[in-house]
Amino acid sequence: MSTADYVRLLGPMKLDAYEVAFPSLPWLAPVRPFDAWSSEAPTQSLTWYDAYNGVKHNREREFERASLGNAFLAVSAVVVMLAAQFSRSIGLGGHSDLSAFFRFSARPTWSPAELYIDFSEGGEDWSPAPLWPEG
Repeated sequence: MSTADYVRLLGPMKLDAYEVAFPSLPWLAPVRPFDAWSSEAPTQSLTWYDAYNGVKHNREREFERASLGNAFLAVSAVVVMLAAQFSRSIGLGGHSDLSAFFRFSARPTWSPAELYIDFSEGGEDWSPAPLWPEG
Protein backbone atom coordinates (compact mmCIF):
# COMPACT_ATOMS: atom_id res chain seq x y z
CA MET A 1 0.00 0.00 0.00
CA SER A 2 1.09 3.57 -0.59
CA THR A 3 0.05 7.14 0.15
CA ALA A 4 -2.23 6.87 -2.91
CA ASP A 5 -4.22 4.29 -0.94
CA TYR A 6 -4.06 6.01 2.44
CA VAL A 7 -5.14 9.44 1.15
CA ARG A 8 -8.63 7.97 0.78
CA LEU A 9 -8.88 8.18 4.60
CA LEU A 10 -8.48 11.97 4.55
CA GLY A 11 -12.17 12.74 4.02
CA PRO A 12 -13.88 10.06 6.11
CA MET A 13 -11.53 10.57 9.07
CA LYS A 14 -11.43 14.39 8.63
CA LEU A 15 -7.68 14.31 9.17
CA ASP A 16 -7.20 17.82 7.81
CA ALA A 17 -9.45 19.28 10.54
CA TYR A 18 -7.08 18.33 13.37
CA GLU A 19 -4.73 21.01 14.64
CA VAL A 20 -2.08 20.07 17.20
CA ALA A 21 -0.64 22.52 19.72
CA PHE A 22 2.33 22.00 22.00
CA PRO A 23 1.50 23.15 25.56
CA SER A 24 5.04 22.72 26.86
CA LEU A 25 6.35 24.81 23.94
CA PRO A 26 3.83 27.69 23.76
CA TRP A 27 5.97 29.74 21.35
CA LEU A 28 5.44 27.12 18.64
CA ALA A 29 2.43 27.67 16.40
CA PRO A 30 -0.09 24.81 16.20
CA VAL A 31 0.29 22.54 13.17
CA ARG A 32 -2.09 20.70 10.86
CA PRO A 33 -0.05 17.78 9.53
CA PHE A 34 -2.67 16.66 6.99
CA ASP A 35 -3.87 20.11 5.91
CA ALA A 36 -2.52 20.08 2.34
CA TRP A 37 -2.81 16.35 1.63
CA SER A 38 -4.38 15.68 -1.75
CA SER A 39 -5.11 12.68 -3.92
CA GLU A 40 -3.55 14.42 -6.94
CA ALA A 41 -0.10 14.25 -5.31
CA PRO A 42 -0.54 11.95 -2.30
CA THR A 43 3.14 11.75 -1.35
CA GLN A 44 4.39 15.18 -2.37
CA SER A 45 1.47 17.04 -0.76
CA LEU A 46 2.45 15.60 2.63
CA THR A 47 5.66 17.62 2.71
CA TRP A 48 6.90 16.16 6.00
CA TYR A 49 6.37 12.60 4.72
CA ASP A 50 7.90 13.38 1.34
CA ALA A 51 10.96 14.81 3.12
CA TYR A 52 11.25 11.73 5.35
CA ASN A 53 10.92 9.43 2.35
CA GLY A 54 13.51 11.39 0.39
CA VAL A 55 16.02 11.35 3.25
CA LYS A 56 15.39 7.66 3.90
CA HIS A 57 16.00 6.62 0.30
CA ASN A 58 18.56 9.22 -0.81
CA ARG A 59 20.35 10.56 2.25
CA GLU A 60 23.33 11.92 0.34
CA ARG A 61 21.22 14.23 -1.86
CA GLU A 62 18.25 15.03 0.36
CA PHE A 63 19.59 15.17 3.90
CA GLU A 64 18.89 18.92 4.16
CA ARG A 65 15.16 18.09 4.09
CA ALA A 66 15.49 16.47 7.52
CA SER A 67 14.33 19.28 9.80
CA LEU A 68 12.97 19.74 13.28
CA GLY A 69 9.82 21.25 11.76
CA ASN A 70 9.21 18.11 9.72
CA ALA A 71 9.82 15.99 12.82
CA PHE A 72 7.16 17.95 14.72
CA LEU A 73 4.73 17.51 11.82
CA ALA A 74 5.43 13.77 11.61
CA VAL A 75 4.96 13.17 15.34
CA SER A 76 1.82 15.33 15.29
CA ALA A 77 0.52 13.18 12.42
CA VAL A 78 0.90 10.11 14.65
CA VAL A 79 -1.07 11.84 17.41
CA VAL A 80 -3.79 12.81 14.91
CA MET A 81 -4.02 9.23 13.64
CA LEU A 82 -4.32 7.92 17.22
CA ALA A 83 -7.12 10.38 17.92
CA ALA A 84 -8.87 9.72 14.62
CA GLN A 85 -8.83 5.98 15.23
CA PHE A 86 -9.29 5.78 19.00
CA SER A 87 -11.04 9.12 19.64
CA ARG A 88 -11.14 10.35 23.19
CA SER A 89 -9.69 7.13 24.59
CA ILE A 90 -6.18 8.54 24.06
CA GLY A 91 -7.03 11.28 26.55
CA LEU A 92 -5.68 14.52 25.12
CA GLY A 93 -8.08 16.45 27.27
CA GLY A 94 -5.50 16.62 30.05
CA HIS A 95 -5.74 13.11 31.47
CA SER A 96 -2.82 11.26 29.90
CA ASP A 97 0.92 11.38 29.42
CA LEU A 98 0.35 12.63 25.87
CA SER A 99 -1.49 15.73 27.07
CA ALA A 100 1.73 17.14 28.53
CA PHE A 101 3.11 17.39 25.01
CA PHE A 102 0.12 17.64 22.66
CA ARG A 103 -3.27 19.32 22.68
CA PHE A 104 -5.82 19.72 19.94
CA SER A 105 -6.48 23.37 19.23
CA ALA A 106 -8.96 22.22 16.56
CA ARG A 107 -10.59 18.90 15.83
CA PRO A 108 -13.39 17.77 13.53
CA THR A 109 -17.01 17.72 14.46
CA TRP A 110 -19.24 14.84 13.49
CA SER A 111 -22.92 14.90 12.69
CA PRO A 112 -25.00 11.99 14.03
CA ALA A 113 -25.29 10.64 10.47
CA GLU A 114 -21.49 10.34 10.29
CA LEU A 115 -21.16 8.26 13.45
CA TYR A 116 -20.95 4.50 13.45
CA ILE A 117 -22.35 2.80 16.51
CA ASP A 118 -22.46 -0.97 16.56
CA PHE A 119 -25.60 -2.06 18.35
CA SER A 120 -25.16 -5.72 17.46
CA GLU A 121 -22.84 -6.63 20.35
CA GLY A 122 -25.51 -6.33 23.05
CA GLY A 123 -27.79 -8.74 21.26
CA GLU A 124 -30.75 -6.49 21.91
CA ASP A 125 -33.22 -5.27 19.36
CA TRP A 126 -33.28 -1.54 19.01
CA SER A 127 -35.12 1.04 17.04
CA PRO A 128 -33.99 4.58 16.32
CA ALA A 129 -35.45 7.31 18.49
CA PRO A 130 -36.30 10.74 17.12
CA LEU A 131 -33.55 13.32 17.62
CA TRP A 132 -36.07 15.82 18.96
CA PRO A 133 -39.00 14.95 21.22
CA GLU A 134 -42.47 15.24 19.74
CA GLY A 135 -44.51 18.26 20.65
